[in-house]
Amino acid sequence: MAPCNSNNSIQSHNFCETWNAEKSFHKPAPCRMFKRNSCSFHRRQSSLRSKVEIEVGGVSTKNIDGFIENVRISICDEILAQLSQKQPSVKFTVDSPLVILLGVSGGCDSVALFHSILSLTKSSSPQRLELPCQGRIIPCQLHVVHFDHQQRGKQSDHDRLLVEELCKEHSIDFHNFYWSDFDILHSGTVFSQESARNWRRTKSIELLTDIIGSNGGCDERQGLICTAHHKDDSEETMLLKLLRGVHITNMSGMEILQRASQESELYFAKPMLHIRKKEISDFLRRQKLQWREDESNTSGKYLRNRVRNELMPLLNDLVGGQSVLESRLQNMEEQSRKLKNDISLRIDDQLSCSIYNDGSSTVFTLPDNAELSAIEEETLFRWVGIASNSEATLSYEKLKTICQQIAAYPDRRQWKIGIGESWDVIRNGTVLMLVNNLCSEDKSMDAGWTLSFDDISSADTEQLSHHLSIYAPIFSNCIEPKFILDKVRENESLKFLPSWRKGSSEIKIKEFLRGQKVPLHRREEATILCIKIDNALKVVAVFVESDAKGGIGRWVIHSNFDATCLAKDAILTRRDIVLTKSQT
Repeated sequence: MAPCNSNNSIQSHNFCETWNAEKSFHKPAPCRMFKRNSCSFHRRQSSLRSKVEIEVGGVSTKNIDGFIENVRISICDEILAQLSQKQPSVKFTVDSPLVILLGVSGGCDSVALFHSILSLTKSSSPQRLELPCQGRIIPCQLHVVHFDHQQRGKQSDHDRLLVEELCKEHSIDFHNFYWSDFDILHSGTVFSQESARNWRRTKSIELLTDIIGSNGGCDERQGLICTAHHKDDSEETMLLKLLRGVHITNMSGMEILQRASQESELYFAKPMLHIRKKEISDFLRRQKLQWREDESNTSGKYLRNRVRNELMPLLNDLVGGQSVLESRLQNMEEQSRKLKNDISLRIDDQLSCSIYNDGSSTVFTLPDNAELSAIEEETLFRWVGIASNSEATLSYEKLKTICQQIAAYPDRRQWKIGIGESWDVIRNGTVLMLVNNLCSEDKSMDAGWTLSFDDISSADTEQLSHHLSIYAPIFSNCIEPKFILDKVRENESLKFLPSWRKGSSEIKIKEFLRGQKVPLHRREEATILCIKIDNALKVVAVFVESDAKGGIGRWVIHSNFDATCLAKDAILTRRDIVLTKSQT
């Protein structure tokens, strides 16, 4: 379902929520009726704006609320400064403004961010906003997105309608998404904090991409998805990482700016990340602004709620106050970041030594010593992300399990450890491989080989082709023999005998490949050419990779199908086969 936009007509409603300072409770109060087409709304009607004067062109700021000033500093001095560093060539103009997509749930935090951003911008029209920043004016365009999770009945409706009214009052484009629409498209998805978070993230990126595209923006156009996370949220994230288990180099809270998509210049921004929750609620009370409370935030059902409502107060008490805990968490985060930055410099060198592409996958080369160093461990962690295109993650517990397996059993050349989400780390000889069980069966068995029948003399010699003359038995029913390309891993019981061992007993294919110096992890992936005789599969030829860098390799024909090994009176038919290897 497409998101609802504020330009559409909005149904009137007869309620809103106002703040009762004595009871700290939102109680229903009558709310004026309105129609979109009959009323003119001005985004500067709020009394808040009259208390704020923003610096423009060198004019000093007066009477600015401390909360709004902190938001301004975060946006101008950190977020936009980092954007400028990431892409210095991007300039925001009236025709190509900075697009800001603001997520507003209707709760305390997002409503405060909504009003502060409105107060920081000037406008000549609803879609032509100006953000004074460091002595210059940045044209911007503001949109609001709301996600209705539909988990709290009428309360969810009230949240949506409050945000919708705010946007209408200030002439800001409003976009809404319903969980039920996502659930219909992705049947069987169970609602959880994680699934809802992924849904919001995906839809926000899609929406901002569509908004920029509809404005004639290019792929390099920058856009911000602003969320209302604050300092308390960031500290909770650190404690959650500790509880769930995290590598010491990732002991950090939230980032104030984080790339949302690798394919574009979209970013998630958190302008209130240096602001406390109490400062946010104090700001709203000071300005007599209304918001909604989500009662699920006090539920002990979710771990984050218990960290917020139980663990944080306890830790504050144990260490001697919030400022002490804040300082200690900041010190831990700073040490973690320094360690990560230092290790990262050395890991880049280690990656070039330990990881390579063997033609079908990215493998990790095990070091000579059984016990992995800290750098090698971190390289192994990075390898999982690289080999899976960021689809798989390796928890520290699984990383320890793999390292312990390597150290405790150095002579075990083949084993497999599941790391979750259908991904397995497999040791084959001196390398580790990453395999997705859900995808392994879908891979083409011919590994890019094309089989055709042709006259060898007329074949294109410039192609990476191998020409084989195969002598197969003549069937009494005159049916042509069926040739099949396959993998060793599917036919490990089949046996093979090269021409130079004519008269000896057949040996297993893997044993033959070992004698040809094919690495252990590549033997299962070797391609074989088979023929079906009397419903039984026989190996006709095996492809042996070259051990020389950039070598093409060669096909070795089974002695039973090689003309040089056959009796002169044998009744056979010759088939000229061209096997061409894809170069992609």
